[in-house]
Amino acid sequence: MTLATGTRFGPYEVVAHVAEGGMGDVYRARDTRLDRTVAIKILPAHLAADPETRRRFEREARAISALSHPNICTLYDIGNHDGREYLVMEYLDGETLADRLAHGPLSLDQVIAFGVDICDALEKAHRQGIIHRDLKPGNVVITRAGAKLLDFGLAKWMPAEDSVLTTPVDEETQRQPLTTAGMVLGTIPYMAPEQLEAKEVDARTDIFAFGAILYEMVTGQRAFDATSNASLIAAIMREEPRPVSELRDITPRALEQVIKTCLSKDPGERFQSAHDIKLALKMIASTPMPDAIEESRRRAWLLPVGLAAIVIIAMVIAAAIWLRPRTTVRTYRFTIAPPTGAAFPSLGEGGGFALSPDGARVAFVATTREGRSFLWLRALDSDDPELLDGTEGAEYPFWSPDNRELAFFADGKLKRMHVPDGPPQTICDAPSARGGAWSPNGTIVFAPSTKTPLFKIAASGGTPSPITTVDQRIYSHRWPQFLPDGEHFLFVGQSSDASLQGLYAGSLDSKEIKRILPVPLSFAFAAPHHLFYVRDHLLVRQELDPKRLELSGEPAIISDAMTYFGDRAYVPVAAASDGTVAFRRNGIVKMRLAWYDRDGRRTASIGEPGEYEGLSLSPDGTKLVFGQFDASEGLNHLAICGANEGVPRRFSFNRGNQYSPIWSRDGSRIAFSDDYSGVDTISVKPASGAGEEKPLTPPPASSQYVQSWSPDGTVILYSHSDPSTGLDVYALPVAGGAAKPFLNGRSDESQAKFSPDGKWIVYTSTESGRPEVYVQPFPATGAKWQVSTEGGEQPRWRRDGGEIFYLAPDRNLMAVLVRVPGAFDAESPRRLFDTNIPFGDLGVSQAYDVANDGQRFVIASVDPLLPPSGITVVTGSQ
Repeated sequence: MTLATGTRFGPYEVVAHVAEGGMGDVYRARDTRLDRTVAIKILPAHLAADPETRRRFEREARAISALSHPNICTLYDIGNHDGREYLVMEYLDGETLADRLAHGPLSLDQVIAFGVDICDALEKAHRQGIIHRDLKPGNVVITRAGAKLLDFGLAKWMPAEDSVLTTPVDEETQRQPLTTAGMVLGTIPYMAPEQLEAKEVDARTDIFAFGAILYEMVTGQRAFDATSNASLIAAIMREEPRPVSELRDITPRALEQVIKTCLSKDPGERFQSAHDIKLALKMIASTPMPDAIEESRRRAWLLPVGLAAIVIIAMVIAAAIWLRPRTTVRTYRFTIAPPTGAAFPSLGEGGGFALSPDGARVAFVATTREGRSFLWLRALDSDDPELLDGTEGAEYPFWSPDNRELAFFADGKLKRMHVPDGPPQTICDAPSARGGAWSPNGTIVFAPSTKTPLFKIAASGGTPSPITTVDQRIYSHRWPQFLPDGEHFLFVGQSSDASLQGLYAGSLDSKEIKRILPVPLSFAFAAPHHLFYVRDHLLVRQELDPKRLELSGEPAIISDAMTYFGDRAYVPVAAASDGTVAFRRNGIVKMRLAWYDRDGRRTASIGEPGEYEGLSLSPDGTKLVFGQFDASEGLNHLAICGANEGVPRRFSFNRGNQYSPIWSRDGSRIAFSDDYSGVDTISVKPASGAGEEKPLTPPPASSQYVQSWSPDGTVILYSHSDPSTGLDVYALPVAGGAAKPFLNGRSDESQAKFSPDGKWIVYTSTESGRPEVYVQPFPATGAKWQVSTEGGEQPRWRRDGGEIFYLAPDRNLMAVLVRVPGAFDAESPRRLFDTNIPFGDLGVSQAYDVANDGQRFVIASVDPLLPPSGITVVTGSQ
């Protein structure tokens, strides 16, 4: 039964029924918040009770949310209303390709144009590891802007960018199988032979279906047709479709060859990627297309033109067929997913990974659900990573030359251990390290902190000594890697002057350095002479002469769409001497910004999926400011929006990163951290946006992370890291004057927040051995009360001061009623709901905020429907 006009699903109001299918009814609806037309797909009640159907519905949400492309229907929101699951998508004003084909074949220029659009969409999906499996004219909508692909309800997940010749690892399917053994999914006339036989499918399965669609667009008839499903399946398995030119004799022979190649029974004889088909179609488009009016006159000259095009396309296809086996035999691409229940750190949060010199194993950092990070070890020919005991808090691992030991940084120290089960041994201090390298002669070169030269030390221990020199122009040397001679090494030099930063070479016996490349964000060297580096969002390989320290030849692209954080960010790339290279193509944490009630029900969403931090509601609760990562720039900026309208607009515009915003109590100004000078400095800007951001203090010696503004407007609390005391909290007079320490014990203290009356400060400290939430008077009197009982961080006050909220280690939001009339008193914590916010990083800025009445929470959390970014491994890349 269709829903009546005016029926509400959350903020969406049904306008009209549009279509129905096996996976749900589709309605045109109005988003009452943004006053825009959307399409809402609702899982019918009789299907919602079926676990398999619900999983398929969720699978569609996962697939669409992972894809952002102009030729793929956009997912806006997901939700549950009165037990009914629904998806909210872009409303497409047009007709399906199936409806259009009901009126006959398309013109040849339309065939090419729509074909290129579909190939673009498939290329995007396949790169994200998504196989559509139900590609057909009914799942393509023709709009004024072109063709758009939709309905990913039967999509299959594979590791992104897997080679079609390697065995795919469909982790989600293994965990929640959608079919029984031998079950066939799809629409039979467009299914590839391997799909009909319930064999393993990959990108080439979609290519077969695309060939069937091309055939139908050109001829107006299906490539395979029969009076029964059994006969139809037999035709697909054993017969060839009638030649296109017999049905439409003006079809260019080159286009017929493309269709025939797509419809090959053997997947190995088809095009191997949608990208290759797109190039072939674009080449055909460069040849004039005959139309129905002129076809009789043009047939006379069509033959030589068509033959020429056939020769060109045949040469392209022949070259692809001859070159493909030699390339794919020695080059394989696969993705390492995070361990079950863990996640890779986002960019800017440390972590990292390292390939063993022989290319057999990879060591990487991953964070557990409880927020604890460890080193993990995995053989590349195994699916089972092993957690390495004693490595909690590890960052930036690197291998010994003999493949038997790992060095890493943890607890402000440089450490080493035999793998997989040797106890870690401390080598020396490294308070805030930025990478290291281990030479064959037993020397380790490392960057002990963020603004230091490189130091060397014997792997057995001793006293480190500097081997490079930094100054005000080039203030940091980091990420060293040794060249084959074990004496020379490469490293990154950072500078606020773009003409000085870049990739440098140095040596153990001299402080002279030589710049090799400008501004590589990250690099890896593979003996004997291959340099991998990231530049302009591309990972490339280029030859480097390790003796002359000079590059030669043209860079070869290994991967595009590399996403990184800022101009001075660490983008993990590792290489081994056998030609294996590993990298994270997209290290962005995929989060959603949304409102929740005290029971954990999501009531509204804000903006699109992205990476967010530092959520801060205005004192009157009407506006929200937060940090938002811009992947196109590789920088974090502030955005502001109405608390309920959900249309963010950019607020900060400095070159550099701005984050962790806080409001002045009168709502007139916003303070935030800004690294425009190369170190995080507190800046202030009018909340109206009228005016430039201005630094509150000159650039400090170490970064300042703004945390709270006092109600009377006179003091800002901020934290910074001290090599001897860890994270400390300082009080900075806004009117001027020196900042004074407020919390600077031997443990980490951070995340401090003023109470609404300014008389108390709630904060997080590790003095008990784990993060816990405490309260102290302001100014300090020596008194102190513990609020959390089993771990806690990211505390917030209710706006009347009567309640404190914080995050527990299990990611649940906790609530504590407090009484502060002259003396502090708190009741036992009560659990509210699971936020999906990672726990354990005291340096992280606030991932949530609380409405004035304490009944609603705006939260930025990792969306479990969005697939995590993995480590891509390419073997034989030399």
